[in-house]
Amino acid sequence: MGKKNGKGHSSSPNLASLPPTREAFIENVKRAHFQTVLWRTNNIDPRQLKPEEFGWKMDTDNKSLSPIGLPDDTKPAPDYILK
Repeated sequence: MGKKNGKGHSSSPNLASLPPTREAFIENVKRAHFQTVLWRTNNIDPRQLKPEEFGWKMDTDNKSLSPIGLPDDTKPAPDYILK
């Protein structure tokens, strides 16, 4: 529940303070697994792995990888929390 302000009204909760959703957790686990594979397997060429399958999105303009927080079709929180 949100904090009360000086006028007795509740403010909405800070969404950053909520625990991650199941979907966000899965993306984090994928990235951790990818990093572990790179660290533990010193004889594999990292280009053989596809980072896009492990929670990363390729940014071809900047030639970099960006972490996926949530899949595109996923809401950041259940509807009852967003209301």
